[in-house]
Amino acid sequence: MKKRFTYAIIGDPVKHSRSPEIYAPLFLRHNIDADFLRIRVTKDELANIREIVKSYSLNGFAVTMPHKKAIIRYLDGICDEVKASGSVNIVTVEQSSNGIEGKLIGHNTDGEGLINALKEADIDVTDKDIVILGNGGAACGAKEAIIRQGGRVKIMSRSEGHSLDAAIVSDMYNIEHCDILINATPLGMLGSPEFDSLDFLQRMKHGAAAVDMVYAGACDFADGSPTRFVHEAKRLGLISFGGDRMLYHQGLIAFRLWTGFDAL
Repeated sequence: MKKRFTYAIIGDPVKHSRSPEIYAPLFLRHNIDADFLRIRVTKDELANIREIVKSYSLNGFAVTMPHKKAIIRYLDGICDEVKASGSVNIVTVEQSSNGIEGKLIGHNTDGEGLINALKEADIDVTDKDIVILGNGGAACGAKEAIIRQGGRVKIMSRSEGHSLDAAIVSDMYNIEHCDILINATPLGMLGSPEFDSLDFLQRMKHGAAAVDMVYAGACDFADGSPTRFVHEAKRLGLISFGGDRMLYHQGLIAFRLWTGFDAL
């Protein structure tokens, strides 16, 4: 009898996740009988992740906000990328020899997925100045990967009592001189607030790139932009793409970690 596998994405929220539609054709291509679930896990429920894995018989799962950092304490092991970034977005369930309980091992494919998406757009980070908006799990994964590829990174995030927009205005020099600007915040995502203003994109130099990690925005644009950030960047002539490309590339890496097969 053919074995059935179950994978999932956990986070809060997860309704917006496009992971099921990414992995379904990959499972079909490799003749793997698998389900991919969206499982909402609140901050208070995260400590019970081992019980959640058991109850759904998960063979692996993806992790999205706000759990990419917090989940580390509940895992049995982490890879070098997680040690460097402090962030997990993929967990493999490694079965023990007696098959009683699997070990949960954390990985980070966000960074490599971002690098591959940039390469797809013919953007090289080596010796470039990159500004990352945000300091959450996705930002940390991106920073680690970019530094590993020889890029220079400046993190720009909100401080206590101040918004990210205020931080951008007070540190506009880095925006004006960077080669690549990356939005690693949930701003612009469906169900989340928008940037107060995107005027800072007008200050970016000619030939720069503005990349959004968000892939599910609140608006539909005729040019196919997934978010207002990408739409405005394209209108200004900047190189720009949304988080769907990063999601796709990190998904290919995750598929190999879970199944042992190259996705394509």
